[in-house]
Amino acid sequence: MNRLLQNVAFASAWLLLATGTATAAEVDFGREIRPLLSDHCFACHGPDEKARKAGLPS
Repeated sequence: MNRLLQNVAFASAWLLLATGTATAAEVDFGREIRPLLSDHCFACHGPDEKARKAGLPS
């Protein structure tokens, strides 16, 4: 039983360390974020004050 507990503790520690050290991929605003804003947000919240239906809080 002691050996099983050691193996479970080792596996748990390894999983925590392995998942904790993963780095997020760098996000490219122009390629990944701006198209989402353009498709879903700019029509109502865009820079054109006459066409804007609602502003964004600053």
